Amino acid sequence: KQENAGKEGEGICESAKPLHRSADMSRSQSFMLLFLVVALQSCDAQVSVVVSSFKQKRCLEWQIDIFSSCPIVSHIHVNWFEPNGPAPNNTNKITYDVLPDLISHRFFPRKFRTQALFTTDVDVFTSCSALKIAYETWLRDKRAVVAFHPRNLRTNGTETWDEGYYYPYRHNTAYVTKGAVMHRKLFKIFFSKEYEEARRLVDRHVTGEDMLFSFMMELDHRIRGVKVICLEWKHACHVDCIQNSVLPLGLRTHSFRVPVLRQLFQMFGNPFIEYSGKEQYVWASDRDAEAPDPVCRSINKVYGPNTPPCKEFCSTSPACPHHST
Repeated sequence: KQENAGKEGEGICESAKPLHRSADMSRSQSFMLLFLVVALQSCDAQVSVVVSSFKQKRCLEWQIDIFSSCPIVSHIHVNWFEPNGPAPNNTNKITYDVLPDLISHRFFPRKFRTQALFTTDVDVFTSCSALKIAYETWLRDKRAVVAFHPRNLRTNGTETWDEGYYYPYRHNTAYVTKGAVMHRKLFKIFFSKEYEEARRLVDRHVTGEDMLFSFMMELDHRIRGVKVICLEWKHACHVDCIQNSVLPLGLRTHSFRVPVLRQLFQMFGNPFIEYSGKEQYVWASDRDAEAPDPVCRSINKVYGPNTPPCKEFCSTSPACPHHST
């Protein structure tokens, strides 16, 4: 009943107002009150995962294996950008959303069963335990975004991709494409008219949707910034998903990122504030939280499931060895 309430109650999470039972409340009104309570509880108890796929079947299978067995995951949405062949059939747990082959559409708004969404690239893996930590952090402030990978975007278009992971932890945003929990409303904001020109820019260059999302998080008053959680290696793995001679998107479009970032700064100005200091992060490990200058180990500098840090991740993930690349 609780599961069905969550499906039938789409939108209830957004609009329901507190109800108070009066002495003359009818049986039907009592039933409706109970339905609303169950629906609201269902909305708050689960996460929908959104993962994008493009010619990386083995990594997609691994993602599905991990999140299908994760208790807090209500549903998995696959952004199906594959050019060849039809999408697989939907199941009770997985929906293959066939979308236009435009990179901005990884954030295309649609009907989700839950308020909370977890977005991720197909080649960036996060444990169920880490997702639970992020979700519980998000529940304390649903207007914020909770992510794992800090970044520092500069007006000249440059970024030192790993500086946020090491002391003094300089950063001014985090990339939601590498794993982030957020409210589903943010997909609608991203597709508002205000960002239409910028969406065309990133679609034209097939890169920069992560940077545009970072601008949106700072510019929109409905979003209360981004919180960074630093994981341990056992919770994170970045796999080199090269398959069928198709390089990862980041390698294919890297040369466009500097000009795209510069144009985004020209469009929106500089809304970012640079932060530093370990107190800006949530540390998943007590050991890291107590250390003076720990490494934010969401970072993965060595790719491949048979080498650290993925070896540590795979030791706790039964699906890992079967889909190694």
